[in-house]
Amino acid sequence: MLKSAYRVIQSTVIKDCILPLFFSKERSQAAHREIQADEPEFVSHFLQGQKGVLRVWFHAASVGELESLWPVVIATAEKDAEIILTVFSESAWSSVERLKQALLNYQCRVVYVGYSPWEGKWKEALERMAPTLFITAKYEAWPDLWLSLEELRIPLAIVSARARKSLRIAKWVCERIGGKLPQLYLFACLESDVPPLKDLFPKASIQVVGEPRWDRAFARSEQGSHRAQELMNTYRKLKRPWGVMGSAWLEDLEFLDSALKKMPGSLWVVPHQVDSQSIRKIEKFLISRGLRPLRTTEPGLESSEELNGREPPCLLVNEMGFLSELYAQADWVYVGGGFGDGIHSTIEPAIQGVPIAVGPRGTQKFSEVQALTQTGQLRILARSCQVDEWLKTLFSVCSDNKHDWKQQAKDRLGATQKILETIEKIGRAC
Repeated sequence: MLKSAYRVIQSTVIKDCILPLFFSKERSQAAHREIQADEPEFVSHFLQGQKGVLRVWFHAASVGELESLWPVVIATAEKDAEIILTVFSESAWSSVERLKQALLNYQCRVVYVGYSPWEGKWKEALERMAPTLFITAKYEAWPDLWLSLEELRIPLAIVSARARKSLRIAKWVCERIGGKLPQLYLFACLESDVPPLKDLFPKASIQVVGEPRWDRAFARSEQGSHRAQELMNTYRKLKRPWGVMGSAWLEDLEFLDSALKKMPGSLWVVPHQVDSQSIRKIEKFLISRGLRPLRTTEPGLESSEELNGREPPCLLVNEMGFLSELYAQADWVYVGGGFGDGIHSTIEPAIQGVPIAVGPRGTQKFSEVQALTQTGQLRILARSCQVDEWLKTLFSVCSDNKHDWKQQAKDRLGATQKILETIEKIGRAC
């Protein structure tokens, strides 16, 4: 009774009255329309599935969670499994479209790619799609989804699992409305994640496999970029060391402020947003602090020699698509976001063996931040006085540890394969 009431409230009152305040009309209607239609836009001709074929539904909340699932999706598809792929957030749409294209290029059997159902509509979508296994990542946890999976006897796997608040809430709601949890397979990143997970889900199968985003970052770093190589050739004589401020926001620059001109060598500033307004704000700030940044898309007749006359030489990268390649050339990296909504990925610079600094916000969400802090490769800077301290030790630390850090990054590979092996076992059991 309580389960039915919960579903009705979610699928009517919440969906019709509250969600439209936060989501576009297209997002509000798309998933239900496509999944329930006789010929949904993204659904292939083999909707009903093939007997004996593993069908896996991957679901990500947003871009970050999709990055964790990405290598697992590809590896699963390469094993001739049928793939269902959904995202919750509109911000993840362009990313899921790229993954969809990658799957089609592999000639994989893609059943559905699109937005997920809303809470309260999971059961009918699951009945229609009939997956063998449902896989999410990190935070994504919906009571109706969990209840529906249990009722249909579909196992649930969570990649990069930790005993997060969202998982606790989902479990609490399921129990309060009289439901049971599905069969759970939890893939943890660190050994320290296991005891809290075991306390929260004592019947779950828990396995420490690492973070699949390390596999994803290595694969991307090997692809290369013609534009990045062009920039490296143009400015190869810039003073060393090179510092790259990746995915930077104005708030990051304001925090570093007085340290900007103290940084030795050359500075590459790579904003998170490269629209004209964001670039102008960052450019104006740098100029106000005595720097004369050169936009990479407007080099004119500037050469490395001319830029070296500026103190420090500063390039403003107002284009996208090759941050990983810039990290490969860096001597140190500052990853932005830690004074805004939360830090961006530290894995891409970590695989290059360079010292990394970040702001404090969001650091507790990522297992790799904990691991990199323990090895000394990453510093969390919460106060301006810590910046000078970090700069003083920066390059002696780098020269002593770069080889070890790169090897440690390689040692973190393999999570995707471990998860895939468990997926195949679940598939055989079902």
